[in-house]
Amino acid sequence: SRKVTFGSDQQRGEVILFNVIFMDEPAEINATGLKQSVEDFYEKIQQRTTYYIWEARIGIAKKWYTNVLNRYDLSLSK
Repeated sequence: SRKVTFGSDQQRGEVILFNVIFMDEPAEINATGLKQSVEDFYEKIQQRTTYYIWEARIGIAKKWYTNVLNRYDLSLSK
């Protein structure tokens, strides 16, 4: 699944991000894209398609933002 969220932050201005869950046979991982990556990736990501991800940052998952059971999540950038 994928979703774009629009919001605002008083200190940083407009905030645009998207979330996508990448799945394979044994597991799934949440990925978040901010700012330019929304325009670069959002329309290109399709269900039931294989992707090779590189140059993403791996971090500890923030459980309050996702129901994915993976300990880690990805941060996508251009």
